[in-house]
Amino acid sequence: MNKKCVAAKAASNTSFLCLVPHVSYPYFDVTPMFIIESLIDPVVLGGFEGLPAKPIIDILKKPEVDYINAYGHNASLNFLQVIGSKKDGIFAADCLVHTGFQQNKPLINGQNAIDAFYSWVAHTTDPLSALPSDPAAYQWVDDCPAKHGHFFPPCNHHCPIPPISSSAENTQVAGRRFDGQQAHFN
Repeated sequence: MNKKCVAAKAASNTSFLCLVPHVSYPYFDVTPMFIIESLIDPVVLGGFEGLPAKPIIDILKKPEVDYINAYGHNASLNFLQVIGSKKDGIFAADCLVHTGFQQNKPLINGQNAIDAFYSWVAHTTDPLSALPSDPAAYQWVDDCPAKHGHFFPPCNHHCPIPPISSSAENTQVAGRRFDGQQAHFN
């Protein structure tokens, strides 16, 4: 845990909160960081946030969809701390992905997480390079949820296909078929 955060929270006996990223982030005031995170991370949702750890296809009921959308909304609010930072970068896709960031998926404005991270590192470690005047130069956050009014089903059409079930027959997630055809969402 961040030592500055722990010290600040010690008097109120709430240093455990420093395990929560949006609580500890302000205390990382010197070290530049690049955050790669999904707006609707299925591992966080299924392991830490209370959704059952079932195949994704099994959780597509209205209460769970509402919960995922609320999580995506809260995650995007938490990322406001990073957006506008002059030293930190971020890549936050609206995809059901935890560690499956690849060279071809997900994409935000044609950029993948690997190239986004590389461009940020190359810029921040070059002693001749000044910080960009536009803080958003190294910040990629899907804006499609704002345009579509939801985080789930994912609106980014450049997401890796999530593991949807133990059955190879399932090719449908969140009302979309992965062969490119629309399917009915219940």
